[in-house]
Amino acid sequence: MKKKNIKNKGKKKKSEKKATEAPRTEKNVQELFSELLYQPPIDNTDMKLLQLLQKNARMTNIELAEKLNMSEATVRRRINNLFDRGFIRGFSALLDYKKMGNAVKANVLAKVDKDKLEEVANSLKKHRNAHMICQVIGSYNLYCELIFNNMIELQDFTDKLANNEYVNSMEYYIITKSFKACPWSGI
Repeated sequence: MKKKNIKNKGKKKKSEKKATEAPRTEKNVQELFSELLYQPPIDNTDMKLLQLLQKNARMTNIELAEKLNMSEATVRRRINNLFDRGFIRGFSALLDYKKMGNAVKANVLAKVDKDKLEEVANSLKKHRNAHMICQVIGSYNLYCELIFNNMIELQDFTDKLANNEYVNSMEYYIITKSFKACPWSGI
């Protein structure tokens, strides 16, 4: 029996051990799992895959696999996973509006009554020339990116917007030259 007592001298009983440990709280659980909680939603490989697809969505899975140094099956699985998780919403054709005619790209900023902002934005979303409508923070609260066939269409749009009873002021900029073009807006 003496041997048994000697062995157990250095060990704490389970009940003693629990008493000395801090109770689990949200804070110490977050500390324990901080690595998991603050990991980016996608890894570097997925980010490289998305960048390649953004540059050329017509690349085959085999071409993507070669560039990323992985198997075609892994690329296919990752793309499907990115779709399922909502990182990729779809693929579309990028148009070159300059080649299609006298395209005029304009950015319009408007100050809209706060309680009518969503209503105005929803009506602008339906406009065939609107490519992007966003709420913004600053002197203005509505941003529109538009592409028109000519200046007359742009003038018609800005006249109608300026006459909207909920639009207090607006400013617009006509893009004349791109130093670094945005591939999805075409200019």
